[in-house]
Amino acid sequence: MARDLVQLPLESSDQAQNTQERYGYCMPWCNQTEQKKAAPVSEHTEWCESGVYGGVKGHDPYGERHEVWFHRAQPYLHGTYSEDLDVSLALEKDICIVTANIDSDVEEQKLYITSAEARKLAATLLFLADSADMIDKPLPGGIHL
Repeated sequence: MARDLVQLPLESSDQAQNTQERYGYCMPWCNQTEQKKAAPVSEHTEWCESGVYGGVKGHDPYGERHEVWFHRAQPYLHGTYSEDLDVSLALEKDICIVTANIDSDVEEQKLYITSAEARKLAATLLFLADSADMIDKPLPGGIHL
């Protein structure tokens, strides 16, 4: 099921009876030029995103080079929203993974994952790196490859 986290606030003409008010606060690590407490979404953007914390380079099976960058992200909510917006999901602390094809003009893609998913990804990558370097470590549960 898709997480419909980022929603623009309802326009005054669209407001139904069952709505909820959200008061936006820009995160301290947000890469906006200045913190925009209670700024309309149109002035802030739908996400608080940090600067890049790290990245890696690689290539696809055809030799085209790609980069993947990592940074913090969290939805920015301010205004009147439908009561259907699940605020608990929107307030999860997310990690943003940005992928870009260096060798073409294909638009970058963003993937937002929770901190729990980021930890699973990190553990998987560490295991695969150890396996590629032939470092014999057991999988969780004591399984060896």
